[in-house]
Amino acid sequence: MNPIFVTASMRSRFDAFGKSVLSETLGLVGGADTQVEVIATSQTMDIGYVPDPARAALRAELGLLGELAAEPCQFEPFHDTPGPAELRGCVRKQLQSPRRAPRKTRKRRRS
Repeated sequence: MNPIFVTASMRSRFDAFGKSVLSETLGLVGGADTQVEVIATSQTMDIGYVPDPARAALRAELGLLGELAAEPCQFEPFHDTPGPAELRGCVRKQLQSPRRAPRKTRKRRRS
């Protein structure tokens, strides 16, 4: 067997499993959508998540995952430690996400 094929196959199996577990678990406590399109690029987030305030108690039972999911966020499961390129890709997707809340800016009053 071709080692590249085995590595790619294992990677996609892990990625699919990770997306499935996160999507199913987070779907219990909020809106979890997979393959969320990112504006201005041809990239997608693995999971875009928005918490449901009515399910805060159930989310607290998820431990660390529940804490991470307390605010709208994205999840990108990796089969291995991500490198600089993968981290930049995640940050770029987050910054260009349509789910990203508009930043409120305060104008300073000049006296």
